[in-house]
Amino acid sequence: MQDVRAPQVREYLDRLDRALRDLPRDRRTEIVRDIQAHIDDALSEHPDPSATTIDELLNSVGTPEEIAAAAYSDMPAARPQIATRDAIAVGLLLGGGFLFGVGWFVGLALLWSSAAWTTRDKLIGTLLIPGGLAGSLLLGGMAALVPLRTSGAGSSSSPAVLGLLLVLLAVFLPIFTTFWLIRHARRTP
Repeated sequence: MQDVRAPQVREYLDRLDRALRDLPRDRRTEIVRDIQAHIDDALSEHPDPSATTIDELLNSVGTPEEIAAAAYSDMPAARPQIATRDAIAVGLLLGGGFLFGVGWFVGLALLWSSAAWTTRDKLIGTLLIPGGLAGSLLLGGMAALVPLRTSGAGSSSSPAVLGLLLVLLAVFLPIFTTFWLIRHARRTP
């Protein structure tokens, strides 16, 4: 391979490398090396290429941005992700009640000001987890205080079972709502 020293070629390959910066390093290096080899082969046909000849050659190869666009089109589509602001909203709805209750209200404000969810999703996020897990612990603590009643012949465990069901429901609902909001958020690639 010919050692390419022309400033136009170095600048071209640098632009190509920058245009490919989001590709994995191995793939980026491979593409730049292949394009450099193509340029070297074409320039080897001209013992002393002029600046015009080099410019024409580079134009025939295509712009670095065109090559990068073709390389990116060969990649699998980016997996859509939930926006950071919306992820913070969901996190605050789940655990913000532990921040003196204020975190949950901040999460609620973020939820309602976001365009990522429908009104139905926002209502689910608001009504199914008031206080998030902190509210669940409070409800669970109250359920634990439900006294066991005893009747004359035997003991009734209905209040204890009811208390346990309330605790399970109180823990399940915030977790369910968290998954619901994450699943239904409009995502950006």
